[in-house]
Amino acid sequence: MKTNCIGTAGQAGFGVGIAPDLPAGFEALPGTLDTDSPEYGNYRYSDGSIMVYVPRFDVAFKDGQAHIVGADQAAPADSRLVRMPAFFNKGQWRDGFFVDKYLCSNNGGVASSIKGGRVLSSYIRNDHPQTPFSSLGGGIADNYAGAFDAAKTRGENFFVSSFQMRVALGMLVVAQRLNATKQTCAWLDADKQWPVGCVNWNLGDNRMPGLAYEPDGTYKGCGLTGSANSPAAVSHNGQECGVIDLNGLVWEVQSGIGERGGALAFVSESDALEDFHLNTWKAHPARAGMPVKPGLNYIDPTRINEGGFSAALMDENHGAGLVWVPSKTPKDLCVISGGSWGVGGDAGVWALHLSAVRAHSATSVGFRSASFL
Repeated sequence: MKTNCIGTAGQAGFGVGIAPDLPAGFEALPGTLDTDSPEYGNYRYSDGSIMVYVPRFDVAFKDGQAHIVGADQAAPADSRLVRMPAFFNKGQWRDGFFVDKYLCSNNGGVASSIKGGRVLSSYIRNDHPQTPFSSLGGGIADNYAGAFDAAKTRGENFFVSSFQMRVALGMLVVAQRLNATKQTCAWLDADKQWPVGCVNWNLGDNRMPGLAYEPDGTYKGCGLTGSANSPAAVSHNGQECGVIDLNGLVWEVQSGIGERGGALAFVSESDALEDFHLNTWKAHPARAGMPVKPGLNYIDPTRINEGGFSAALMDENHGAGLVWVPSKTPKDLCVISGGSWGVGGDAGVWALHLSAVRAHSATSVGFRSASFL
């Protein structure tokens, strides 16, 4: 079985892959090597976390379509190639990254990616003691910045997943949408044909009647992690092996992006995302700024630049997610993405909120962790 291969859009196993090596603490699952298995490309860390391995790829744009170009593939002739900064860290390209399959929940004092957990949030949810970041112990703050310390409860090599990683996963969604069939991508059955999620305050998504989550016992609309009755429909690749709940359940705090000098900026390529929690990162000047207007936007993900943004806007009914852009980038910006259980149709894989700060708290904001190979 070929390692470090992102696969072919539209086929089984696309969007995840087999890691060429395993860092200490990781182990394969019984179905990790089987492209037809729900466990394909999935690994377990020593705390019980299930993580998905995403091999490095680039994106080639041609004739209005996005083509995923794996490490062993050639870009189409006369296409515009965009290299995904999700795979660049601390001055070098990485073979791939591990990202949590499920949003983090409290697993005995560790922020773990486990199915059926009560998702952690930056404020206590309906007085349930296991829901706030602070329930992990160690003086972790119940605010958005607390997510960066919460991720470290699993180990120093783990960090809050980056905006750049979300863009990479989003581009895999775009490619699957263009190439898959309903047999290989479950969310193509949904209205507007994007991944669905826990977004309608009623443990489901109006775009896919019948989708249902198990309640977590806090608020009426909040479900347990990974509890959808159609896991493939809420995954990034439309298959059970994919990353779950990029759309809804809770907003996700993102690393790799913030404010520097009063403007939106991306982390320098010389910095390590493992250290992003220190808030001492340097900005990458070539990727500072955002070419969209203040207000509410629907970014066209088929026309992104290397920073992950596009000046082209979609119709508001497109279904990829709403982007909130303030008239002025706030100091100590903390970007959150995806939407939550009560956001409805404005939630989505490409949903972003660009006006929050690290000191904010909310019952509907959590995170997922990641680690580089």
